[in-house]
Amino acid sequence: MLNTYVLPSPFAPEIGLAYTTSLPDEFCAIWNRAESTVPLVYVLEDGVPLGPGNAMHQAIREFGLGRFSVWKGYLYFSSSDTTSPNENGRDYRIAVVDDRWRECLLESARDQIAKDDGETIAILLRNIENNNTVIKGLFSQYNLIKSSLMRNHAPTPRRIVELGAGRKPYGALRFLAADAESYIANDLGIVDSEFSKPLIDDVIRLFAWLNPALGESLRRLCVSGAPDTYHVEGFETRGKCLFEDIDVADGSIDLIHSSGALEHVMQPAAVASRMAALLKPGGYAWHFIELRDHMTFWRPLAFLNMTPEQYATINTENRLRASDHLALFAKTGFEICECRFYYYATAPDDSVTNAVSLHIATSMDLVQPWVTPEMRAAMAAPFRDYSLADLSVAYIRVLLRWPG
Repeated sequence: MLNTYVLPSPFAPEIGLAYTTSLPDEFCAIWNRAESTVPLVYVLEDGVPLGPGNAMHQAIREFGLGRFSVWKGYLYFSSSDTTSPNENGRDYRIAVVDDRWRECLLESARDQIAKDDGETIAILLRNIENNNTVIKGLFSQYNLIKSSLMRNHAPTPRRIVELGAGRKPYGALRFLAADAESYIANDLGIVDSEFSKPLIDDVIRLFAWLNPALGESLRRLCVSGAPDTYHVEGFETRGKCLFEDIDVADGSIDLIHSSGALEHVMQPAAVASRMAALLKPGGYAWHFIELRDHMTFWRPLAFLNMTPEQYATINTENRLRASDHLALFAKTGFEICECRFYYYATAPDDSVTNAVSLHIATSMDLVQPWVTPEMRAAMAAPFRDYSLADLSVAYIRVLLRWPG
């Protein structure tokens, strides 16, 4: 059930507090056999579990304290007290639950959590805080978009495109069950064209308690596909495709939306132009745009201290600020119906995570800057000309209208 393997020293120093070691073939076989699920993995230091696991590599490097990550056949890890695992004399092992036992353990955990209201809510919140998860797609993201449309007296969208949908675009289920006719999920990676049958059956059961009509609507849309999967009528995919190259008829879409995607596009002007082309006159676009350094959320502006040449080796985000995005939308011809600016009340420190609540302003003028002139002066040249308020914005939610 629990397969444990000794991690022989010496370990290869990586960067900062991080060390790496290749993982045993037996471990990798169990890991690879898990396919779409993530195996339960523990790193043990003298028999005591380290963690958190699945940590960002930059966090392992900077903070250590037992953080670890399994990545492409290697373990990235740190000791519990940031000492060198090559010199502290401790025994390090990695343990993994065989996937054939995983379901038994999870079922036991479900029983325990289901009896604890606090843990149940905590699990739901943790699901929402991650991208492309079922609770976020079915409830959080849908409600945010719908509320924004209603505040601006927008008609119900019937034809929808999601940009950067991820592999499992659960938001499609909610929109199609509610009132949409078609939903096209686009991503640069793979987008699954069918959904897990057991999961959808559970979603329908959940809707039966929350909104029976919605559950019945989703049930009518589901058509049995491959073994244990459903195809959902009205759902289409455009995977492995840049949004600016998407094969969808111009002027045919009522709503385009994205969550945590536009900060990654490297041709933002082309993406904005394609949005304008796809939308019907009077169509809308809603976007949640992250402005923080994804490598170091606890230091949200760290990447602004890097010159373009330095950042070119990373280049996972376009580093546009809120004002840049809004200016681009306006230049493309969009009307900005509303924008919510989210910012920290005080300067973030190493304890800040995604779960920290942020203040909200309805205009840039109302943002209370936490970035100081001294912090701005230390940034790379392109960012020294931005206002302190602009630099202080962590992310925005914006609703656009295409006048046509």
